[in-house]
Parts: sequence; structure tokens; C-alpha cells
Amino acid sequence: MTIDNDAEHKIERMKKRLAREKNARQQAEILLEKKSQELYDININLHENIRLLEATVVNAKDAIMITDSDLVNGPNIIYVNHAFSKLSGYTAEEVIGKTPRIFQGNATDRNVLDDLKEKLSNGKSFQGELKNFSKDGAEYWLDINITPVKDDKGVVTHFTAIERNVTERKASEIELQRQIEKAETANVSKSEFLANMSHELRTPMNGIIGLSDLLMDTPLNAEQEQSIEAINKSSESLLILLNDILDFSKIEAGEMTLENIPFNLKAVIDDTTKLLKSQIEDKKIEFKYHYPSSLPAGLIGDSTRLQQIIINLIGNALKFTDKGEIALTLSRTEDNMMKIVVDDTGIGIPKDRLNDIFMKFTQADESTSRRFGGTGLGLSISQKLTELMGGAIGVHSIEGQGSSFWFKIPIIEADIDTTHTSTDTRHLTKVDFSNANIMVVDDHPINLMYMRKLLKKMGIDRVQMVDNGQEAFEYTQVGMYDAILMDCQMPGMDGFETTESIRKMHQGNALHTPIIAVTANAMKGDREKCIAAGMDDYLSKPVDPNALQQTLQKWVRYEELDLSSAESSIPTSSENIQNQDPVSVDTLTPVDLPALRELFGSDSEDERMLFDLFFTTSDEAVESLKGAIDSDDNQRWRKAAHKIKGSAANMRAEKLAFICAEAEGMYQATIQTKNSLLNSIQNEIAKIKKQLM
Repeated sequence: MTIDNDAEHKIERMKKRLAREKNARQQAEILLEKKSQELYDININLHENIRLLEATVVNAKDAIMITDSDLVNGPNIIYVNHAFSKLSGYTAEEVIGKTPRIFQGNATDRNVLDDLKEKLSNGKSFQGELKNFSKDGAEYWLDINITPVKDDKGVVTHFTAIERNVTERKASEIELQRQIEKAETANVSKSEFLANMSHELRTPMNGIIGLSDLLMDTPLNAEQEQSIEAINKSSESLLILLNDILDFSKIEAGEMTLENIPFNLKAVIDDTTKLLKSQIEDKKIEFKYHYPSSLPAGLIGDSTRLQQIIINLIGNALKFTDKGEIALTLSRTEDNMMKIVVDDTGIGIPKDRLNDIFMKFTQADESTSRRFGGTGLGLSISQKLTELMGGAIGVHSIEGQGSSFWFKIPIIEADIDTTHTSTDTRHLTKVDFSNANIMVVDDHPINLMYMRKLLKKMGIDRVQMVDNGQEAFEYTQVGMYDAILMDCQMPGMDGFETTESIRKMHQGNALHTPIIAVTANAMKGDREKCIAAGMDDYLSKPVDPNALQQTLQKWVRYEELDLSSAESSIPTSSENIQNQDPVSVDTLTPVDLPALRELFGSDSEDERMLFDLFFTTSDEAVESLKGAIDSDDNQRWRKAAHKIKGSAANMRAEKLAFICAEAEGMYQATIQTKNSLLNSIQNEIAKIKKQLM
């Protein structure tokens, strides 16, 4: 019995073990089947992902290239897509196994390639622009991204490059840069043109304004006085226009600099209103002026530019106001700004034009410049100057009722002496220069004559007149002068070279002759250029008589005269401004002799000397014109025409000046055209000789 029970137990345990094994086998089969399905699904998904990735790479619009990681002998290309072949012109078979260097050339930037290699050598990505060359040699630009591919141990095994064609964009950038450089070159040319324009305009204006000032100080009948005043007013109007153009050019070029010096605010405002007094009286309108006690007596800033803004605003109000009043009001704002308001009862500004009123060359409507004159620059310049001062400007206006222009600038107070309430220096202390010995160097006979008369008016009789730099240098070798008034632009040895030669000659000894530049160059940097050449001071043309006297007082020995009750004998320029109607060139006589004699007075010796100089220089210039035609030398033609033009204008031979200006501008014309112009010039000179001789 016992044996049978043991056997039964063993059999039972065996059955249970077999049952467990069977169950485990079944579970394993189920798990194996499940895992097999999962592996199958993974394999299907992997194949799908590979297919999608391959389709993406193959059909990508950007070029794709894969290389190995051999940076010593390679890297070697192992794959390129269709976009790459289309861009480079190479098939996949032609590039696989090659290095990317086959796409590069001499024009490929070496610095970019060095940077690329350095980054890839350090396992870093690279992004940049690179110039490559296609199979047929055409250049193209790439925006390229190269990424290292690493294995599970972090070792770089491959590089993938995604390359986007940016040739059109790069061409646009290159063209834009070319246009920028072209614009910068044009800006330099503009500055040079403005410098030349300044010189050409200021030279004749020096004679016109200065000599008309001198003539107004001589006995005149009523008709002569009226004519001289008209000349003076017209020339001052031209000077204002010139200054506007030059100021605007400086602002546009970023060359406008402001002074920061103490000044008497009340004196500046008083002088400004005095300058405009005659114009206000001529218009027969009321002028109101309010200056509050809250404003400080002294400010730090640029008083000249402040005055310029106020004159622009009041002048603008005067132009458009025929009746009623103009009011100038100053105040101090809560944020410590000085606010200046100019109110008028004029024609006002249309609402749709208010936003444009400070734009350059802009006026209220197209007919404004014809009705009232002006360049359309005054308000634009005022806005720029205000902004440079750290302030703001604006306007309120109702059409038909008037306008209110305002601007405000920061208040920077200064401690100043307020005992003198005016900055007007036109009436200077009379001085005695009778012992002074002055040399004037200028190649233009009109300027020499004007300076001689002006110096004589100041009591200086010992004046050496020289028309070229070489002769001036020779005079300084044998004589001593208290001062030399030196023109800068002269043919041959110019004023800069002459000054340098004089300074070298006196180097090492105690002799130092003051040399004062008297030049029509009035652009930024001209004063510094003169000082750098060894000159001591600088006066711009047209020469202001008071500025000349002040400059001479600085450098020349003089004695003050006890004539405090008498006004200075030095003339002043008119403060009134009016426009003159142009005269048709066809109506002009060869020489406006009455105007010429008003300019030079009744001195027959001066007149004959002027005529002789004119005929000599014009004959020489005509020969130069002929030589320029024979040698096809355009620059020689232009210089000769320019020379006759300047002397003709100062001789009041305006028709000849007009023809020569045309010839100067057509220096690149055909020989036939130049011969025709030369014939016109010779005929006009012959008419002048017939009239004057």
C-alpha cells in the first residue's frame, strides 16, 4: 500500500509539472508571436521611414551632399541629391568619391574655407556663404549648413551639407553695395561741387557787396543811390540763398557742427529783431515781442544758429502776412526748455499740407514759390538745427487765419557779463592803421581793386597788390609786411604753397608775418586746411569790412582814435532783402558801363587799368581756347572759358559771361560746337573793345 501511494504521488507531481511546462510553452509561444508581430511592425515602419526620408532628401529643392569624415584626404562625397546635380551641373556618378574642392576656384573666399575646416575639425557645425563654380565654370553662391554625424560613442563618421542657392540674393546685395558706393562717390562729388559753387559765387559777390557798400558811403544823387541799394539788396539776397544751400548740404552730409559757448540771450534776441525791423516797417504790420524774466540772462549754445532759426521763422511770417501782426514770444517750460513762438495773422497753411511743411524744398502749394519766392529750405534747415540742439519744432495753423510756429531747446544756463546788451559789432572803434604795410595776393583784378579801396577806407595806404603766389613769395624775400591777405585758389603757385614757402624761408628765425586767408572756400574743413598750411587766420568771401578790421586789429599794430561820438567810416551791408527780376541776355549791352562806373567810382586810372587787365587776360584765354581745340584738351578748354567768364562778370559784360558759362559747361562738346562757341566769344570781345576803347 505504501509503495502504491508513493507512486501515485510521483505520478501526480509529474502531471502538474507537465501541465506547468505546457502552460509555460504556450505563454512563450504567445509572447514569441507577439514579439514577432512587433518586429514585423517595426520593420515595416523602419522601411516606411527610410522611404520617406529618402524621398525627402532626393526631392528636396535644396542641394544635399553627404561625405565621410576624412578631413586629411577628403572629405569624400558619398551621396548627392538631384537638386545638387541640377545646381552644380555634375551627375552623382561624376562627384561620388571626389572632394568638394572640385567646386571651388580662385574667387572662393579662402578665409571662409579656413573657418569651415577649423569648425569641422573640432566636430562643430558650420554655417556661412560660399562661392562655388558649376561644371561649365559659372559661379554661384551658396548659403551652406554643414553638420557632423556622430556614432553612439560620439565619434564623427560623416558630414551632411544642406546648400541653398542664394546667387540672385547675393547679386542684389552686390548691386546694392555698388549703388551705395556710387552714392557715396556722388556725395563726395556733390561736396566738391558745392565747394566750387561756393567759391564761384562768393568771388563775384565779394566785389558786388563790398564795392556797393563802399559806393553807398560816397556822395550819390537819388537815382544812383537807388541803383546801388538795389545791387546791394539783390546781392545780399543771393548770399542768403547760397548760405541756405550750403547749410542744407552740411546737414545732409552730417557735417554741421554747433558751438557750445556762453552768450547773452537777451542781446541775441534784441539783435535779431533789429535785423528784421526795416522789413517789418516796410510791410506796415504790428510787431509784438515778449521776453519773460523767468529766462536766464546767459545760455550755453550756438547763438548764431539760434538767431538763424528765429530769423527763418519771423522771415517766413513776414513773407505770408500782409496785414495784422506778428508776435515773438519766449517762455520757460516746466521741463526746463526755452520755447519760442512766432505767431502771425497771415494766409495760413492748408490742413493737408501741415505734415509736409518742414520737408526740404516744400512750400504750402505749388504757386507759393512763384508768389512769395524762396527755396523751400528755410523751415527744413530750422527743423534740423533744432534737432541738433536737442529740441523740437512744430506748427499750428488755420488756413486764412494765420500760423503759429514754435520750437523749444534745452536751457543750459551760463554766468555772463550782462552789462553789454547787444552783440552788434558793425560800428567798431575807429583805429589808425596808417603805419601798416599790407600785401594783398589775389589773381582776380576786381578783388584786388576792392581790397585796395577797402584798405584805403580803413586808412591803410601802403598796400602791395600781387596777382600770383610766386611773385608774392619773391616780395617777402626782399620786404617786410605787417600782414598778408592771401587768396587760396590761384593758378600756378596757389595760396597754400605760397604760405608754406614763406614759412620754410623764415624757419629758424624770429620773423613771423601774419598770413590771413581771404578765400571764397567756405565749406567745412577749409579753415582747418588754411591753418594747417601755416596761415594765421581766415576770412571768407565776400569779405565783411568789420570782420576784416577786427582781424587786422588782432594781427597788425594800430592805435585807437578818440572818436567815440562818430560812426565808423567802414561801410556796412544793407539789412533789407528783395528779389530782382532777371534780365534777358539778348537785351544786354556788351558792357553795362554805368553799373561798372557806379562800382568803381570816377577814378579814371582804376578804370583804364581794369580795361587793360581785362583785354590782356581775355586775349590770353582766347588763345588757350584755340590751343585746346587743336590739342583736343577738354580741361584746358574748361579752364580758359572759366577764366573769361569770371573776369567778364566782374566787368559787367554779362552777355560774354553767359556765353563763357555755356562754353565751360560744354567742355566735352564736339570740335564743331567748340569752334562755334569760340566764334561767339571772339565776336562779343570785339564788341566790348569797340565800346570801351
